[in-house]
Amino acid sequence: MPQTRPGQQELYPDSGLLLSSTKLAAIHQESKKDCLRLFHLLFDQFFTHEECSNSVAFGKHGK
Repeated sequence: MPQTRPGQQELYPDSGLLLSSTKLAAIHQESKKDCLRLFHLLFDQFFTHEECSNSVAFGKHGK
């Protein structure tokens, strides 16, 4: 499992999903307290455009 480096945040304990503290703060600010928007912005950081477009949370039910 990757170690958290200075300037990085782990999104969920023991998940190994690391994001720079600066990027995480920018995403949080851009979401403007809209949880679904926050989800989409975070999802975009870890998944490809194709994976996002096939996600139920992005308005599609699979393929």
